[in-house]
Amino acid sequence: MPGCQQDKSTAIALRALAHFDLLRCFGEQFDRNSNARGIAYVDKFDIEQKPSRLTVKGSYDQIEADLKLAKSLMLNMISLSRYSTTALTDHI
Repeated sequence: MPGCQQDKSTAIALRALAHFDLLRCFGEQFDRNSNARGIAYVDKFDIEQKPSRLTVKGSYDQIEADLKLAKSLMLNMISLSRYSTTALTDHI
């Protein structure tokens, strides 16, 4: 199952990166602790879902939580993805 775990951790890290890019484009402010409107964070597929926008702080918190989860799934893996996730976490 290591391949499945690596695929899942990579997908979660990419989801965080995609949301980070959306936040940079559509968030009302760049201050990490801002209560301004951020983005709707979608972490599961539901065609009927109509998520509301989080604050900028809430958006950053979700992004960071996804990166931490992805990194924890990669703990026993030595791969480019693990180091990329660490670098991305430090960048945010």
